[in-house]
Amino acid sequence: MISANGGTPQPLEKTNASNTNYNLAWWPSNEVVYQKAGNRNFLRVNDKAQTEESIIQNDEPKGWVPSKPIFSPDGKRLAVYWNRHAGEGLWIVSLEPYSETLVQPQMMPFGWSPDGKQVYAVRGIESQREIVTIRVASPNEVVSIATLPGDVAAFWCGLPSLSPGGGQIIASLAEEKSDVWLMENFDPSLRATKPQP
Repeated sequence: MISANGGTPQPLEKTNASNTNYNLAWWPSNEVVYQKAGNRNFLRVNDKAQTEESIIQNDEPKGWVPSKPIFSPDGKRLAVYWNRHAGEGLWIVSLEPYSETLVQPQMMPFGWSPDGKQVYAVRGIESQREIVTIRVASPNEVVSIATLPGDVAAFWCGLPSLSPGGGQIIASLAEEKSDVWLMENFDPSLRATKPQP
């Protein structure tokens, strides 16, 4: 950790981010949340006491949480992409009282509306060109916001980002290109044994 005004970085020496995707986030407070080794849970760090507390209850072996948690404005819920046997997609984990709910399959969350009633997400796993909002309360209505001209960069590299006021979204798009090459006479040993005219 380092002050936004500069200074000497202070390590959280008791943390261990090995065997993770190195994702971390701020709780809507001064506490840090990062992936637990194995990518099956998140740890909430009290920076003063340097104590850690698991967020997901009974995390083994429910599935992987490969992306960072996206906290609701009030800090009482988090949205996360969760690869579980019960369903892969956007899950909402409520902390008080504790619950885990699959909201929509094949959705990767990246932000909450300011009122906490909707989650912004990218739809799809193979192709990620559509940005949607998902109503958190049942029946979890999905509304398309935009279809982008290219795929959003893979979620482990960086999902779109919602502005602090919730009025704008930025996204990095990826485009894959390839060429086909035909090579002849590239092996020197074959050229040396080839009969000359």
